[in-house]
Amino acid sequence: MQFTLIGPGMGALVAILMGSGGAPAMSGIGLFLVFGYGVGLAPAALAGIIYVSAWNARSLLRALSVGEYGALLGAISGAIAFAALAMAMSGSVAPKSPTIYLIPILAGAFCGWLAAQTRDEAYGWTHIN
Repeated sequence: MQFTLIGPGMGALVAILMGSGGAPAMSGIGLFLVFGYGVGLAPAALAGIIYVSAWNARSLLRALSVGEYGALLGAISGAIAFAALAMAMSGSVAPKSPTIYLIPILAGAFCGWLAAQTRDEAYGWTHIN
């Protein structure tokens, strides 16, 4: 749920901050958020599906806290979803520029971190830190 609700907005915010050097102009933010949700909803939903599907690997990485694991899994899920949908939309190989992956990685990490506590409590693994 966090991925589809928050992910596109976070991705748009990261893109705004990357493109503006850290000081965005307020005039275009609303339009950019609408565009971000239009473009980012499908990758965010796919990242959420990947995240939920891979959550059971949590028991393999007990050295990480719940929040750290959630952020890591979210970042990986975001990158995979972005690459998969970019390849499907363009019909060619995944984008090679590492900079373009910052948007789905940072948005996915944030969403994964937010979702981690809820998922951990749902599985009853709160004793694993």
